[in-house]
Amino acid sequence: MIYLVRHAQPAVRRKVAPDRWELTADGRSAAARLAGRLPWDPYLVASDEPKAIQTLHCAYPGRAVDTDPRFGEVRRVEPVDDGYAERRRQYVSGTPLPRWELASAVVARFAAAVTDHLARADGRPLVIGTHGMALTVWLAAALPTALAGGPTAPAGDPNALSGDPATLSVGPDAPAGGPAEFWAALALPDVLAVDLATATVVRQEG
Repeated sequence: MIYLVRHAQPAVRRKVAPDRWELTADGRSAAARLAGRLPWDPYLVASDEPKAIQTLHCAYPGRAVDTDPRFGEVRRVEPVDDGYAERRRQYVSGTPLPRWELASAVVARFAAAVTDHLARADGRPLVIGTHGMALTVWLAAALPTALAGGPTAPAGDPNALSGDPATLSVGPDAPAGGPAEFWAALALPDVLAVDLATATVVRQEG
């Protein structure tokens, strides 16, 4: 099983590149609370961005965390402004943006890293500290049916949409949605359990 951990809330510093941002105090507290949503004896790896590494360190105090830049966020030149959400929704939906890494390149590096670290995990759960857009475009490529309908309500209530789902929809009968809605519903932090064999993506609730 793969657990994708989206990092907790970072401190936004306009004069510092986003890939160097660190967690806020509240972000660290939220990351520590992830412990109840994650396996107890996993193989841990994070992108090389501080906010992803710190999120796993808070969730697993004292545990070693491997790093791999291939799990990093989409590489881009982007202003820190109010237009970020719409740009990112466009990007994860497949619209190339000037001076942004091609989604196909993100998928290739992320997929290669997953393969490598699954082998290193040697049967243990693989916990990956990563980022919202990167994990979304990889899932959209690796498990397209899992993102076809965007987020849904918990199992048993297939008709009610929720911004904080327990289960993410799978299959052609899922409600309208897609990668943009999936990305927008992700929390800071968040945990998604991914089963490649069954093509399912399930949010791990606390």
